[in-house]
Amino acid sequence: MKNIDSITCFKGICALIVCFIHFKIIINNLNVDLSWLFFSVHFFFVISGYIIFIKYFSEIYTINHVLHFLKKRFFRLYPLHLLTLLFFLLLEIAKFIAHNYYGIKPNYDTFVKNNLESFIYNIFLVHNIFGNPLSFNGPSWAVGSEFFTYLVFSLTFFTLRKKIIIPIILFILFYSKYYSSSVFYSVHGFSTNLNCLFAFMIGGLFGLIFIKQKLYSTILIIFFLLIFIIYNKYYLALLPFLFGWILYQSSLNKKISLKKDFFINRLFQLIGKISYSIYLTHSLVLWIAIQIFNIFLKVNVYEFTLLNTILFLILLYFLTTIVAYLSYKYIENFFYQKL
Repeated sequence: MKNIDSITCFKGICALIVCFIHFKIIINNLNVDLSWLFFSVHFFFVISGYIIFIKYFSEIYTINHVLHFLKKRFFRLYPLHLLTLLFFLLLEIAKFIAHNYYGIKPNYDTFVKNNLESFIYNIFLVHNIFGNPLSFNGPSWAVGSEFFTYLVFSLTFFTLRKKIIIPIILFILFYSKYYSSSVFYSVHGFSTNLNCLFAFMIGGLFGLIFIKQKLYSTILIIFFLLIFIIYNKYYLALLPFLFGWILYQSSLNKKISLKKDFFINRLFQLIGKISYSIYLTHSLVLWIAIQIFNIFLKVNVYEFTLLNTILFLILLYFLTTIVAYLSYKYIENFFYQKL
């Protein structure tokens, strides 16, 4: 599968939106509700399903193929997850020392949320099922869900390759009844993995349609699924279908000129390329930046004026992009290229 520029851009935009959701901690004084933006995380999973289905449609035939696929995806996700986890562990130790030896009191008690139990769950990528899913590097809960979707995809493809469309549609039809507004705000429990699998499989469904290149298939499948969902009044379950349709249409228009289309340009291409690194490092950048301003510069970021808040947000995005680029180049891409 050739790289489709528009999809890379979508990944970048979703990453920036996720950053904004977590950066809102410094704009609470503006009374802005940004929780609805959490849809961007599920857009990530639709994109993931779409790309994975297209890329590996003709590559998984044996159990060895399954193992090789899982190995590649593991080394795509895990090294950076482990690195950021260790960084947050070091920060927890630093907070403990600062509090007990220098009298600098942290916002939250050390080793309460980020304790040994949570650390072990994070190591094994099950912290969104057990313990506190927002312990240590909060956004990393999605890494466990992502690997879960890879596992289900590879095993399903291996066992039911010729009839893959059947279990996909059955799962989508069944689970759409349980896909409610709470999925955008809950990151705890095994249902989180199923929510992400729901979005992933819808992306995969559109990926299969793209492979077949039959527009009428799109119309029939969407019509059938939308009738079911609307009848049951689970309107939020329409969003992943909308995301999938956008990806499919963008793929058909992949020859758009970079000079004429704002949506596809070098900046968003770069951000999309390093989107996973942005996702996993932005909370770390946010925490360190706040501490530098509050402790060393004696400036309370929570009392910024609107102008200063905007400038601080720009600084956060700039620093996050720099850190993400370096982690992508020397950590994420390094391990992946070894395979």
